[in-house]
Amino acid sequence: MLLIDGIKRCSIISCAVIIMTVLSSVKASELRKSSLARRHRGREPTQKCEIQFNLHTAYDGTVCKNDNGVYSCDASDCRGEGNPRDPFAFTSCRAMKEGGILTGDFKKVYPFTYFVTNTDIQVVDGQDINFSCPKLFNPQRVSCSYCSKLT
Repeated sequence: MLLIDGIKRCSIISCAVIIMTVLSSVKASELRKSSLARRHRGREPTQKCEIQFNLHTAYDGTVCKNDNGVYSCDASDCRGEGNPRDPFAFTSCRAMKEGGILTGDFKKVYPFTYFVTNTDIQVVDGQDINFSCPKLFNPQRVSCSYCSKLT
């Protein structure tokens, strides 16, 4: 009888130890998940890329330039006028050959890079084709959050 009572006590203690071990490992894994949270590139306030936007550069990620300076950002932190950057587009654009000669029909262009001049917006799309888009019809610009200031 003592032997049976001893076995029951050991099995209860063993179960308690196993439960405590499992619960502590669950809590530890929950802590690890939060430490893997995405970290932002910087802490600058949201910047509107009024002068230039380069989606990816070999030097330092996505670049956003405005009158306040040049910023390095993560592409996922850049949005077009409150929308994800993917549907962000310029309209009434024409392909541009060397020397600034405009060719072809008017198109909607999804910019990977743009540079705003006094007269137009010079855009490069995902196929590395250069376009000229009129500023008059395209007041929208990409905005980027959590950037770090380069200059």
